[in-house]
Amino acid sequence: MIIAPGSSLIFAGDSITECGRQGSNLGLGFVMMVDAYLKAKRGGSRIRVENIGVGGNTARDLSARWDDDVLEKEPDWVSLLIGVNDVWRQFDRYLEVETHVRLPEYRSAVNHMVGTARDGGAQVVVMSPFFVEPNLDDPMRSLVEEYALSAMEVAKKHEAIFVDIQSELDEMVSHVPVMSITNDRVHLGSAGHMRIALAFLESVRAL
Repeated sequence: MIIAPGSSLIFAGDSITECGRQGSNLGLGFVMMVDAYLKAKRGGSRIRVENIGVGGNTARDLSARWDDDVLEKEPDWVSLLIGVNDVWRQFDRYLEVETHVRLPEYRSAVNHMVGTARDGGAQVVVMSPFFVEPNLDDPMRSLVEEYALSAMEVAKKHEAIFVDIQSELDEMVSHVPVMSITNDRVHLGSAGHMRIALAFLESVRAL
């Protein structure tokens, strides 16, 4: 495993990360699953996991609280999963243009977050935003792909780890119906969260 013993690990994102988090707990999703695995199989490493996901956040929102919620804590590792709301608001609130985070702003915000975390000495894992839709011509799926590509390019620029969650879920729904893992193609059930947890753990060589 490339996370050193005694490290602190912050998971930052939107409702997919938050997933029922209240106060200081870890929620019921992939963050909790990662923590459970680390305690069960890597307990001697004593890695401290924190969930700072907030439902509804865009990259704009997360970037605005980045200093207080991430940088001031001086974490050793940061995981970032953000972007689907940046796209979604352009579809479900298409007239509320003030809520739209277009691709250039998204890229700038992710670049700021990853760059400042790296400058502060943290290792960073960037996970791609995703939309669980097998039809590649679907307009929202297509736009999410553009945001994911931008996230990958930022990760490469800062020598961060990139995890393609979209591909992980695409492989998953090649075997099971979409509606068996998500009701709205964004928020996942336990199997989808497990897939994200495993992808993260593989990226840090914990499995």
